[in-house]
Amino acid sequence: MSKRDGKCVLVGGKKKGQVYRADFGEHERDQNEKAADVCPVDVIRVEG
Repeated sequence: MSKRDGKCVLVGGKKKGQVYRADFGEHERDQNEKAADVCPVDVIRVEG
């Protein structure tokens, strides 16, 4: 979380338009899907 504005920071993310994206390996897919499932504001998406 950013101390400046209180928002989460996507480590290693790159901004594309209004969205930040990050690539991850297949070994991280399960963890990222779980994070997307429990995200209270539904901003995490796992694609591909």
